Amino acid sequence: MPPDLWTAWHFTPGISVATALVLAIYCYGLVRRRATAVPVGIGRHLAYFAGVLSVWLALQSPIEVLSDHFFFAHQIEHLLLRMLAPFLLCLAVPLPILLRGLPRFLRHWLVRPVARNRPMQWLYALLIQPAIATVLFVGLLFLWEWPPLHDAALRNSTLHDFMHFTMLLSGLFFWWLVLDPRPWHARLSFGWKLLLLWAATVPNSVLGAVITFQHRVIYIPYDQMHGLWGLTALVDQQYGGLILWLPGDMMMVLAFFIIFSRWLKQAEQPPAFAVPAHPTRS
Repeated sequence: MPPDLWTAWHFTPGISVATALVLAIYCYGLVRRRATAVPVGIGRHLAYFAGVLSVWLALQSPIEVLSDHFFFAHQIEHLLLRMLAPFLLCLAVPLPILLRGLPRFLRHWLVRPVARNRPMQWLYALLIQPAIATVLFVGLLFLWEWPPLHDAALRNSTLHDFMHFTMLLSGLFFWWLVLDPRPWHARLSFGWKLLLLWAATVPNSVLGAVITFQHRVIYIPYDQMHGLWGLTALVDQQYGGLILWLPGDMMMVLAFFIIFSRWLKQAEQPPAFAVPAHPTRS
């Protein structure tokens, strides 16, 4: 390993400053909200900070440097952006706290016009449709792992940034549909959420297996730092396929248990409209 690899941190203003801002806004919103609203569990706060950190690490840490040379490192970066970060951010449900943390003039002059904009409302309504969100989540993975486009993204920084943006965005829409914690007002029932997880898990497994068991190199631009760790291009590719396959499926299984446990918990609660039984008179 080159001695300077772990010092190769990117501090891109567009990412690092934005990361600091969303953390500061959240902390300020938390302070303002604490005095007037029901307290939020510490687990949700930790999920938010971990989700933001996952995005930052994917794009600013040595993972980004390694991803230009190793296919397996690029798959770790994609796992953070597409799976882990959106998963944690959706578990955190941070929007109410973030809105409270924004200055009033930004809420009035930026958030409100965007929220009331008809094209934006239409686009959101389209992307949050379960079938479309799932197809985008799975389809974009297959699209960006298609060797010609994948290799082109490695050679073009603008296309590479667009790849990361679409992976993160599609992950947010998919995981919000699955992890929406509202028991009675969620867009999908628990059964449909489990079906979406199954519909996303099978293609992920298939793609990971296909890449893992390739007998030839299909992703050309990676140089493995010229054999730095003794990895051949084919072994690097196989490791990348395993990272796409196994950790990705494990996150799906984790989500399955979260949804199933919520389903059981709701089933144990009496309906909100239930009328308590009155004792009979003797």
